[in-house]
Amino acid sequence: MTRAKKARPESASAREASSKRPTETVGFRRRRERRERAAALLAGEPLIVGLDLAKDRHAVWFSRKDHTAIRRFMITNDSAGLTKLLEEAKGECEKHALDKVLVFMEATSYFWQNVANWLEAADVVYRTVASLAVDRQREIE
Repeated sequence: MTRAKKARPESASAREASSKRPTETVGFRRRRERRERAAALLAGEPLIVGLDLAKDRHAVWFSRKDHTAIRRFMITNDSAGLTKLLEEAKGECEKHALDKVLVFMEATSYFWQNVANWLEAADVVYRTVASLAVDRQREIE
């Protein structure tokens, strides 16, 4: 025959210790910080530039923060093409009253490294997008 255990009243120190526990786990904190960084990056009215990188020519897509398409075109994979990209982006910012340019590209082969180096030299903010995320987005659409 087993006896039922009596519940012990919690001591005051145990109650204080439990009230000092963090309200969020490490994973929740990381996700919250990631969302805050994304919100800070997209603050204001940015021109979103999507680049689909390739060996000879890159496809460019301009849109607003709400993903409303503004314009699509192709550029060559060289300094002249990237200069054209920046000129077109600045023109679209003035035309649509947008305050900054954000470039997003898939880290494809080694092509993204040349583009990233050029964008850094031109002081343009860019982010790479994981190939798996792009693939999953295509499955959804």
